[in-house]
Amino acid sequence: MGIQFILGALVSLGALGGTLLLLNFVFATAHQDPASVAAYAGLAGAMILMGCFGAGLTWGADAWLVARFHPAVILFPLRRSLPD
Repeated sequence: MGIQFILGALVSLGALGGTLLLLNFVFATAHQDPASVAAYAGLAGAMILMGCFGAGLTWGADAWLVARFHPAVILFPLRRSLPD
């Protein structure tokens, strides 16, 4: 998932997958330090925002992919169209 953010390709899908992995890690280790749950929730929120706001559409490969394929295919889980 990290390579998707570095390349800017399929950022929406990577954000959703990364959030699910991060939340899985939080729920598996929350019994050790309940205060860390808020920090991980903040990171999960940041990942979702990157996917929702179309990160990768300016300098990333998503702009190139959207030009060649339908935008709903590239931006699938968190977006349906290009940002205004």
